[in-house]
Amino acid sequence: MRIVFNCVLIFSVIALPLALTLLFMAFGALYFSRYIEAVAAAVFIELLYHGAEVGLFGAMGSFTLLVLMLVMAVEFLRFFIRLRTR
Repeated sequence: MRIVFNCVLIFSVIALPLALTLLFMAFGALYFSRYIEAVAAAVFIELLYHGAEVGLFGAMGSFTLLVLMLVMAVEFLRFFIRLRTR
């Protein structure tokens, strides 16, 4: 299931609008545990669409850092919820 979803995510990065790709990334982060593929997709998006541009405050990779922080936050919330239910 995860491999099929990763193929769909790669296709969405290449062919679909960014909003749908972000929805797929959010769904993957919530559905699968340790979904680091979202960060890899963010790196791919930055390389594909923001190649030579300089991002926020002159730093490249700001979108990737944002996605990394969101994945970490989801994992922390998932751990906290599992801890509270026991």
